[in-house]
Parts: sequence; C-alpha cells; structure tokens
Amino acid sequence: MKLRIHYDKLEDLELLAKALARTDAWHEAIASERAWVEREYRIELETFRRQLADDLARYRSGGFRSRGQAEWWMKRHIRQAYLHAFIEGKIAAGGYRRMALRPDEEKWLLKQRRDEYKYLRKFLDDVDAGKGRMPYARRIRMYGDALNSVYWAGFASGNRDPRRTITWVAHPAAEHCETCMELDGRTWTAPAFQRWVQETGILPGQNTKCLTNCKCHLEDRFA
Repeated sequence: MKLRIHYDKLEDLELLAKALARTDAWHEAIASERAWVEREYRIELETFRRQLADDLARYRSGGFRSRGQAEWWMKRHIRQAYLHAFIEGKIAAGGYRRMALRPDEEKWLLKQRRDEYKYLRKFLDDVDAGKGRMPYARRIRMYGDALNSVYWAGFASGNRDPRRTITWVAHPAAEHCETCMELDGRTWTAPAFQRWVQETGILPGQNTKCLTNCKCHLEDRFA
C-alpha cells in the first residue's frame, strides 16, 4: 500500500491516520510508509529553515511594519512547524491510531514553543543592537534545526508498545559530542525510553552537548 498525500493542515494528517487505521495490513503500513513520512519531514524542515531565514531578512530590510509583526510571523511558523514535526514523528513510529495529542504531549509542545519564543526575543534584541558573536544567518539556522528534537520527541511518544525497543544511533560520518558517543548503541524498551526522556530531557538535538548540531537518530524494532 502506498499513500501519497501532501498535507498542510492537521485535518489532513487526521485523514491519513484514518486511512491507515482502516487497513488490514497495519503493521506492514508502518514500515512501508515510514520512508515517505521521513521525506515529508525533511521537506517540513527545509521549509521551516527557509521561512525563518526569510523572516529575518525581511525584518532586517524593514519589510515588517514593526518588530511585533516580525515576532508574530516567526512565532506562527514555529507553532505550525512544531505541531507538524511532532505528529510526523508519531506517524513514523506507527502512531496512526493516536493522532490526537495527549495532555502531556500538548504540555511538552507548549513548553518547547515558549522556550523557543524566549530565544527568539533574545535573538531579535541582538539583531536590533547589532550584537552577537555568531553570524545571524547561522544562528537562525540553528533555531530551525531545533525542529529535529521535536520530531524525535513525537517518534518517542508514538512508540509505546512494550514489545518494541529503541536504539540511539550516531551518524557514522559526523563528529560527535561526549553525550552522543556515550549513548551510541544504547537500547531501551519503548516504555523505558519514554521514562528516560522524561527524567533526562535528552533527545537527538536536545540537551546533548552538540545541541542542534546533533546528527544522531533513533531506531525502533520489535524485540
């Protein structure tokens, strides 16, 4: 079974979930559609990076009426991208029947967005003052790259089957921080991994020493 649905709204993701839930080959659909979902997420990531870069360029050139308008657009892009990335992560984990966000998931996303809004305000303060040691283009890309940890949070949250294991995998060609080197190859059951994330707050790209430069990923399989 192959589904090719381009979606822009949460309602479209719900339609995808219902279509997959009706199939008899549900477990086969998890594997066959995962590559597609991952490609959709890569499109989401590149779109998000471009949106933030365009917003920054527009702000610096005076294209917004005010800083408040610039913040409104940037926050809008963050809010939409974070929701989509989290749900795409759940779909990649086979969470087709759990599309509605649980209260703990909504709380986590809200905290992530608020933290990002705080960093955004500090960034725009630096832009206004002409301060900061890192080039602004590189810095805004790091904010875009923070989306990876949201995707992996959705992936971890969608993996709730105790028969599944989750393994931390470091990219073979990337330079790694101490956190990632220590975690490379470590395996948990899905429930144990969720508890570990709740305790440590660590995901690829989040709370690792390499921060958003992280190139690690998670792999799941049935034990």
